[in-house]
Amino acid sequence: MQRQDVARVLSDPLAQELMQSNIPARLAYVGPDEFPRAIPIGFHWNGAEFVLCTVPHAPKVSALKANPKVALPLIRTLSRPMFCSCEVLPPST
Repeated sequence: MQRQDVARVLSDPLAQELMQSNIPARLAYVGPDEFPRAIPIGFHWNGAEFVLCTVPHAPKVSALKANPKVALPLIRTLSRPMFCSCEVLPPST
């Protein structure tokens, strides 16, 4: 997706509602065995980026370091899903 496409999707009223909700997202990524994973995870939307937290030695950490491409679907029951694909970047120092 191009930046303008991402901005358009994120400005959708349903997307805004989901990003401000307390429902968990699903973090989809490729595990170390090269099989897909999708786990529930809490998130915070700060208006510019999704903030996800986990313990430093969780299995997903090494998997995300090896392959930082993820999907972060936010799904509310009885609604159309809103998908956001993103790439995990190393923390800034």
